[in-house]
Amino acid sequence: MSLDDLDDFAKEFAGNWQKFSYYGPSALVSQMPDGHLYGIWYGWNEADDDCLNECNYNHIVKELKRYINKTVFEICDRHWCGGIRMYGLFVKVYNKNGTHTAAYKIFHDLLERMKDYPILDEEAYWQMEEEIGWSKLHDAVDWILGRIDDNFDNLHDSLKKILIEHTANEFAEEYQQRSSISELAHYFPDDEFTKFIEKKFDYKFEKK
Repeated sequence: MSLDDLDDFAKEFAGNWQKFSYYGPSALVSQMPDGHLYGIWYGWNEADDDCLNECNYNHIVKELKRYINKTVFEICDRHWCGGIRMYGLFVKVYNKNGTHTAAYKIFHDLLERMKDYPILDEEAYWQMEEEIGWSKLHDAVDWILGRIDDNFDNLHDSLKKILIEHTANEFAEEYQQRSSISELAHYFPDDEFTKFIEKKFDYKFEKK
């Protein structure tokens, strides 16, 4: 669907859920008497590798807050085969007189913004990225310490070496991560890494 024109997009978006084959719209959608005036937009799903889609979805919901449960409804549907949860919005496109709803106009504007620049809320996105990074590091350290040789002289250097250089396919499979442990090194300066290890494992590194 092209976003360029408000009217053209509205014509394609309204009732689009009636053509879906891979995702089964929720009961809310099928039971709406004026459902043909609404369109479904799926913002993110459980299989997303990046938090950007979820962050943009949250921002759009925030911008449409005053219309939620009026002309906009949050929905969660599943793929018919794999059962992956899809989170989205059921947006009313047309009023009874045929004009565009206020919610649809805002929604369309936000989609236009994402076309020009993919991040709607920079601060929220980077905060979410940081939280995910710390969570990944937490799991990585647990995994590494369960397999590390006790004879290493310097735990700090050993962990950093593995985090930076080791691909660790076993870790990727165990935690369902498609990225390698090496990517974690981009999140954490040495001092943050040291403080994290010392606090979590009650371990004090010797000063060099």
